[in-house]
Amino acid sequence: MKHPKRMIAHNATKALLTVLVSYSAIMSAVFARPQPATKASLLDRIQIEDMIVGYYAELGSGDHNFGEYFVDDSVFLLNGLKYEGLEAIEALYASFDDISDNMSRGKFRMLLTNLQVAVDGDTATASMIWTGVMNEDLKGAPTLVEQGREYDILEKRDGVWYFKERVVVADSGLPDMFDDSYENAEPSKD
Repeated sequence: MKHPKRMIAHNATKALLTVLVSYSAIMSAVFARPQPATKASLLDRIQIEDMIVGYYAELGSGDHNFGEYFVDDSVFLLNGLKYEGLEAIEALYASFDDISDNMSRGKFRMLLTNLQVAVDGDTATASMIWTGVMNEDLKGAPTLVEQGREYDILEKRDGVWYFKERVVVADSGLPDMFDDSYENAEPSKD
């Protein structure tokens, strides 16, 4: 019988390697020089941008169906934690409902900047910076709540774009639930 501590260390190492390999594949695709634009790829890019903006518009709304943005076999790497499959991803978002109830003191919005989209047929990559902003009341100044980066692989199925794989990394405003996983959220750039 294997020693329990060794088994835990082995499983943690295996999980970290899976995250790093997935992250490296996305990063290579995201930073590759994009193909020249065509009419079809420009239309796909607009559809992808609309899908991503629609997804982020639902955050903090309390009225959402995030599952409609993912393919059934999606992978979501969130601050070092890995969620595989639509059921696991939907359960994650359901757990966030409690968090958004606590943020009901105003309007929460996500700003998306530095969006880069590269389309290659029925697949695409996207990267962006996201910034969470809280507007507590009409007279007060907005407050920056969080900021981070996102790297995606998308697939077009039956003419509709979906997330196939997402990597989301916080740079500030990290929720407590990611304290233990975050140190492994991103590989070193060395």
